[in-house]
Amino acid sequence: MKGTGGFPQMSGADIVANTTEKKIISFKINGQTVEAEKKYLLALPEFTAAGGDRYQAIPFRKAGFVDADILKDYISAKGAIMIEDFAPTGYLKYEQ
Repeated sequence: MKGTGGFPQMSGADIVANTTEKKIISFKINGQTVEAEKKYLLALPEFTAAGGDRYQAIPFRKAGFVDADILKDYISAKGAIMIEDFAPTGYLKYEQ
């Protein structure tokens, strides 16, 4: 989101957005087109779901996990992490 410092981090997503018309042209998850009438389950930090970084708040239910604990467990299990493994993949593309 421009000017907020917030930027969505997604895995398996490919999005094309038109900045002039302020709309999404295409949105795919793992190569499958996202359908507006379908419901999808997603995981995100409570901070974001509650409207943090000026994202629109969405209805959510807590799953009982704390994102910081999940990250700690991941790093502990992995042993070491490399920054290049987490570089942006260019999943978000803009058209004029």
